[in-house]
Amino acid sequence: MNYLLENLGDERFQELCQALLIKEFPNVQCFPIGQPDGGRDAVVYFNSARNNKEFAVFQVKFVKNPQRINDPHKWLLEVLEGELPKIKELIPRGAKSYYLLTNVTGTGHLDSGSIDKVHSLLEENLDIPVLCWWRDDLCKRLDSSWDLKWLYPDLVTGTDLFRYIVDQGGLTDSSKRFDAITAFVRAQYEEDLEVRFKQVELQNNLLDLFVDVPIHFNDTKEDRHLQYLFRGVLREFGSQEDNNVIGAATLFSKSLFQENVPQLVLEGAPGQGKSTLAQFLCQIYRMKLLKLEQEFNTLPISVRPSNLRIPIKVDLRNLASWLSKDNPFSSDEDDEALYQWEKSLESFLIAQIKYYSGGFEFSVSDLHAVAKVSSLLIVLDGLDEVADIQMRKELVNEVVKGINRLRQTSASLQVIITSRPSVFENSPGFPIKKFPHFRLVSLTKNLIDNYTTQWLRAKKIYGSQASEVKKILKNKLEKPHLRDLARNPMQLAILLSLIHTKGSSLPDKRTALYDSYVDLFFDREAEKDNTVRENRELLIDIHRFLAWILHSESEQGKHEGRINTERLQSLLSEYLKSEGRDSSMTESLFTGVVERVVFLVSRIQGTFEFEVQPLREYFVARHLYETAPYSPPGNEKKGTKPDRFDAIAKNFYWLNVTRFFCGCFSKGELPSLVERLNVLLEDVQYKNISHPRALTAMLLSDWVFSQNQYSMREAVKLVLKGITLRHVLGSGKRNSDVLVLPSGCGREQLVDECFNILKEKPTIDYAWEIIDLIVANSPKEERKNHWYNYISGIEGEKEFSSWLTYGLYMGVLPDLTSEELNLLIIRHEFSINNLVTLLRAGHSKIIESDEKFSSIVIDHILNECIEIPLKRKETSILLNFIHGINPKSYGLAFDISKPGPLREIRSRYGYHFDILFDGGYDDSLTIQTQIAIPENQELKMCYEFLQYSSNETDKHATEWVNGLAPWETIVENLRVLWGDRWSIYSLAITSSNVKIPKDKEEIDLFDVSTPLCKRTFYARNASSIWWRKQIESASTEMDFMFLSLLFLTSANSNLLKNVLDYIQPVFDKISNDNWEKVTKQLEYTRRVGNRRDLALNMSKLPGELTARTVAAIGICVNDRDSIKLYEVHLHDYVGTDVSVLKFCQRVAFTLVEHDPSRWNQAISIISRIYSQGGTFDAYYHSIYRRRYMGYPVQIPVDVAKQIANQPENYPRFLVDLAERACRDEVASQIVPIGTLAKKERWFENANLLTV
Repeated sequence: MNYLLENLGDERFQELCQALLIKEFPNVQCFPIGQPDGGRDAVVYFNSARNNKEFAVFQVKFVKNPQRINDPHKWLLEVLEGELPKIKELIPRGAKSYYLLTNVTGTGHLDSGSIDKVHSLLEENLDIPVLCWWRDDLCKRLDSSWDLKWLYPDLVTGTDLFRYIVDQGGLTDSSKRFDAITAFVRAQYEEDLEVRFKQVELQNNLLDLFVDVPIHFNDTKEDRHLQYLFRGVLREFGSQEDNNVIGAATLFSKSLFQENVPQLVLEGAPGQGKSTLAQFLCQIYRMKLLKLEQEFNTLPISVRPSNLRIPIKVDLRNLASWLSKDNPFSSDEDDEALYQWEKSLESFLIAQIKYYSGGFEFSVSDLHAVAKVSSLLIVLDGLDEVADIQMRKELVNEVVKGINRLRQTSASLQVIITSRPSVFENSPGFPIKKFPHFRLVSLTKNLIDNYTTQWLRAKKIYGSQASEVKKILKNKLEKPHLRDLARNPMQLAILLSLIHTKGSSLPDKRTALYDSYVDLFFDREAEKDNTVRENRELLIDIHRFLAWILHSESEQGKHEGRINTERLQSLLSEYLKSEGRDSSMTESLFTGVVERVVFLVSRIQGTFEFEVQPLREYFVARHLYETAPYSPPGNEKKGTKPDRFDAIAKNFYWLNVTRFFCGCFSKGELPSLVERLNVLLEDVQYKNISHPRALTAMLLSDWVFSQNQYSMREAVKLVLKGITLRHVLGSGKRNSDVLVLPSGCGREQLVDECFNILKEKPTIDYAWEIIDLIVANSPKEERKNHWYNYISGIEGEKEFSSWLTYGLYMGVLPDLTSEELNLLIIRHEFSINNLVTLLRAGHSKIIESDEKFSSIVIDHILNECIEIPLKRKETSILLNFIHGINPKSYGLAFDISKPGPLREIRSRYGYHFDILFDGGYDDSLTIQTQIAIPENQELKMCYEFLQYSSNETDKHATEWVNGLAPWETIVENLRVLWGDRWSIYSLAITSSNVKIPKDKEEIDLFDVSTPLCKRTFYARNASSIWWRKQIESASTEMDFMFLSLLFLTSANSNLLKNVLDYIQPVFDKISNDNWEKVTKQLEYTRRVGNRRDLALNMSKLPGELTARTVAAIGICVNDRDSIKLYEVHLHDYVGTDVSVLKFCQRVAFTLVEHDPSRWNQAISIISRIYSQGGTFDAYYHSIYRRRYMGYPVQIPVDVAKQIANQPENYPRFLVDLAERACRDEVASQIVPIGTLAKKERWFENANLLTV
């Protein structure tokens, strides 16, 4: 097929060519577009020979109008005149073949055709083999590259590409299959044209009202690749006006993001816009497929995808029904679709395609065949709406299996799952490791302004009237409680409607806001319709009653929150009878409910549901509050307001209902609400989990207690009490908004209490959580003043150092002025730790301007391998030097799967310092960034070294892997400048992984005349006798450290057997601080270069091993062997050696990973070490995130309760883990509210039906 290559333009055509090259040459190195490349758009290095620098060169030439070129031969001659000198320059550098790629069509006449002529020309002028890929060559390669056709849809536009790919997919009767998918896409397009919130009385066009809600990545320390990817997309496409936030639609539409994150979970609070985003993402692809160019061109450029996908949007409630063998698209029990039913995602998808396409035949085989040649987008919306725990487990399991099957066949598959954040962490969900979790966050001020403008335009409100609405909104947003309401798109729409109608008279509470909105809506409808006008209160009560029925049934897995026409009419009739009303009103009320009021909508023919879940939850809350009976002494009744609160407050599924319910309470009822919260807090099941405190914080945020200051203060005390007692704070990455209080509702008291806790010198992990709370609950300037006022009065150096670190993590230390910082420096002796803290905070200038400070820091960098994140274009000599000497930044050459220049590989992992000396490869830098040559002599030495480093990193990673030359250049230059230092030794040991033959001539490890890298490489395969000789030669502590790290890095079972007795005394000669440096670096050097775990034979080890030796060997062995080492040698260890304690901690977690029955033993070890101050923060968080986050952990409930009852004895993350187990147990014992209401006869005296 002849593709429309010219539609791509110059740069996109080059990207396409590079993508084709990657398919043919997996190890190809592609160069950035639009930069000087020396005649190279891509190269492929040959890896067959030692130190191989040979490569093939690829060059791309694009012509805008190739049909106008009458003589391709002549055109190419003119092009090559300027390129041949560049190509010839590459031959001495290792170029062994040359490829030219072009969109020009070649002619095939023998000898006289352009193909033969150009080939002859190139061979005459070049001494290497040459080949030209003409237009036909590129098109033939594209024929089988289905994924690229969808990534570059402009090659064949719109429906033509769609039809072509379906036709070429090997489908029988392909025309019908094309028609089925087209009809399906069109039907879903028409269904999603409007925003799902009709009550705002707008045209409801999705494109007119869509606002790209900001998104945040729930990152972990183990997700470094995703961190850098997210930051990279944020830098390029994020909003500069809103502090580099990025919208979810913008992020998800980028091909780079889709390639790296093919499946994810998107979390968002009620009304945050999850379902609207699902609609929007699918719509933009439907527009492209259906050739709706006019609509597509109205989209912001930032959200327009360059690729093409077939979108399939799924309501997960429908999938849950299907998995229960109930067809959600039909009320017919004898439904034909169920005869072909299979319990699988694919089976459901074909049922959905059949339904929306109008009945076209479509099979699972057809689905996989289309997927094979297509790119798919599957959006699974509303995981949280599948309330039944067992059903959700089954659904998650089937979705994961279905996605895995489709991914095997699909050319490209993107999966997005939406959900509210899980209120109990161990509820069934998708594992974070396989499904990275992202979350929607609050609207920024700019987005609020943008949405307001769109809303006014849609309402046709202009001029002074529009200005008045904006003015009132601006004034209201200055009040914290209303500002919080406006950060949610749905609530902002309600707020704007109320402002437009009522002006400044807005309610304070969240529930009251909904009350006002419902009143406003019924006021409008009453003017238009007699039924609404005459039966207003009855219609409101009916909606509340129906919401109760649907929400209660949904919790029990019944009907997925829907009701069919027949049952709706039946319930209306029965409700009227129970209220003593005329049942003949049923028909008119039915019309009023479904046609006039439209809180209930029909998305599936013959069924009705509440349009948005928050509205259903609001009506349920009102129903429960308004129908609660009076229970006087002597005539007590069940189902009172306290009874109902106790029930729904304990039920996680009813959390949002609980918030609305509490918002109904009057001023006089608020003290009883606080009382019930305290009862909940003391409940035997709930006292060990954060739910009572989190719920109280939410109620404070909803301004529930604003009418009663005493009740508000009592509620704040309840929250603070939990923090003081070290209960789970809910301030981790995934729950950062749980304990965020508004100003005037406990925020100030919370921040003060947190600062008081920090003054008591808590363990560092607890301090981190406290700092998280401070950051979440205070503006930066406020916490800066609070922090600075306290640290300015500190006298002790140790406390000062701690608070300096607190300031770093609070984000306030970087904002100190030079004057403020100098005042602190004058009053305190700045130790190396404090100077490093200043470096981390970005205050490198004040250090570099002081010769003494800079000398201390450089000495520390050379003697300890430290890491500090480096910003792009960072001009600090010291910060760049830290990265320039870091062994990890060079060791990346061994670990990378796609080789290239080391400079580029390092940038992928955040090491950007190379670009500061020559502008580098990074296309985000349009000008060279120069570092001024410093006057300070030691800084000048650092600068000199960075120049050497920058030059060497131009070399390909294969040169670093297959030879010592670049390593020696780096290391020997460092030695010339500073002599033998610990960081230099560590760098040299990293180089010992190179793949070269062993030197035959023996080398002495301490022969300073021999390059250090040669010595470390020789040691890698040295004999036991050689090692014993080196042990005898070592004389200084630095010798002992170097020898120990090198031995442990190189050790095998034979060396342990023959040398361990000799080297153990060396280990013990090293000070505690320096031994910690050895083991810290060993954790890296033992893993770099894909070294295997050390094979351990316990019987061949010496009988007496010191604690240090055991812990050091434990770093090198697998988990099971580390357990053996611990049980034989360290089970009764009572020392304080940090490296040993750290190893014991690791073993404790390894124990339960391999044998969950050993939790009691594990927590005994952990508690003992924690009491000795062994928090080891970074290590803890790494283990926690990698092994447990996102996966159900079967910690026994009795163990969890033991931890939760004594949280001060355990690391914070383990307390969090225990709380999750307690929550899981609570969740498993919750009785559905509908069942409880029926059992206790809540509605008996109200003459209302029960579920």
